[in-house]
Amino acid sequence: MSIRTFSKMHGLGNDFIVLNALHETFDWPREKILALADRHSGIGFDQLLIIEAAPDAAHDFAYRIYNADGGEVEHCGNGARCFGKYLHDHGLHPLDRPVRVAVKRGSITIARDGGDNYRVDMGVPDFTPFTAAQSDCLYQPVNVAGVNLQLGIVSMGNPHAVCVVDDVTTAPVAAVGAALQTHPLFPAAVNVGFMQIDDRRHIRLRVYERGAGETQACGTGACAAVAVGIKRGLLDCDVTVRLTRGELRITWPDDNAQLIMSGPAATVYHGELA
Repeated sequence: MSIRTFSKMHGLGNDFIVLNALHETFDWPREKILALADRHSGIGFDQLLIIEAAPDAAHDFAYRIYNADGGEVEHCGNGARCFGKYLHDHGLHPLDRPVRVAVKRGSITIARDGGDNYRVDMGVPDFTPFTAAQSDCLYQPVNVAGVNLQLGIVSMGNPHAVCVVDDVTTAPVAAVGAALQTHPLFPAAVNVGFMQIDDRRHIRLRVYERGAGETQACGTGACAAVAVGIKRGLLDCDVTVRLTRGELRITWPDDNAQLIMSGPAATVYHGELA
């Protein structure tokens, strides 16, 4: 285990450890990630974020993400904001200009949005069905854990299923979220969002993340929920998403535009592994 130093960070309570692998090779086994993710005997985190050298001249850096279960995933919106803050705080990139980052599937752009707020170009939501059996990604009927759902299915680089609920405080997040991880619609598992619509510009959201369970916040989940709500005609193009520990602003002007997420990022502490 060559990398020793780390930063503990969070975006609205969705917490991470960030490792700088610009000049070292990240080669941790899954067991090491699992051990450090343990909140009783390790550091504890929802995701592990790895900063790596850019793969080509079109990017400034590369960004890899591992869930607390040790599995690598495609994208993490709250992590992207923390990634941007880490670069700024450590003098790795002058965030008076946007930074272009390669992720597992595509690219994102991160810019400082004033103070400790960061803005991320999250790309265009993809409503292409994940399987040929799906005919309508906005209203996919599913019965799991004894609950009938109409799922909105969308990719933000990673897979999301969104359902509208009357009250997020009583939504069966754990039961439904866990049950959908093995549903045949989602061969790579799925992040599950439970969205309560207060009005056309404000929603409340809880998200069950694959490989992590329910988290305090989920950036890609907020983007997915707003995208589904806009496509269904339920939301305007500029929406405030209320999560457990704060708010994100999501804007998506039209189907062909980039979806933009804005919100805070925070550093908790820096440490060194034994």
